[in-house]
This record gives sequence, structure tokens and C-alpha cells, in this order.
Amino acid sequence: MISGSIGSLFFWIQIDPVIAQLWPLYRGRLSRPNVGDILYIPQRSYLVIGTLRDQIIYPFSHADMIRANRTDEELLEILRRVQLAYIPERVGGWETKNGKMYFWWRKAEA
Repeated sequence: MISGSIGSLFFWIQIDPVIAQLWPLYRGRLSRPNVGDILYIPQRSYLVIGTLRDQIIYPFSHADMIRANRTDEELLEILRRVQLAYIPERVGGWETKNGKMYFWWRKAEA
């Protein structure tokens, strides 16, 4: 595990490419899990611009979802599996824009 403050940006700029094996390691030792087993978690929550649906399907768009014949009910099933099915109702539905979700999210974090 690597942790640090957002203020140590220079450190992160330097270490990320090494962890991702984009830059070589010249000295020291780097021990890490397989790339597929690494999860990067931001210190602050991040919402993409758009609706609740956009948050769930990111990086895909609603048009991509429609082309793939996916439904909101399938998205709700995904949320059920991770015990988050209450979110669409709580924030006002799939079409709720970021502003309302952001304030709800900040309350939930407190």
C-alpha cells in the first residue's frame, strides 16, 4: 500500500509510471501485485459530469448503453448486488444531475 497527501503531487507523478511499469526501476525494490489486482482509490470522491446513470456506466455513454441493449433495470440489479439499490430513489432517479448527487454524497461522507 502506498499512501500520501494530495499535496505530494511530485511524488505521485514520479511513482505512478514506475508502478504501472511504464518507467524502469533503476534502484531499490518494487514489489506489487499483478496490474489487474491494483486498485487506485482517490482521496476525494469524484463524479463525472452528467446524470446518476452516467456515474454508473462511466466510461460508457447512455447512447452506448442503448446500442448494447442494456436497461436501467440491469443497472439497478448491479446496485442491488453491491447493496446500493437505494441510491436512485434517494437522489431522485437515473436522470438526476450532479449538483443534487454531489450534496447528497457529501452528506453521506460526513
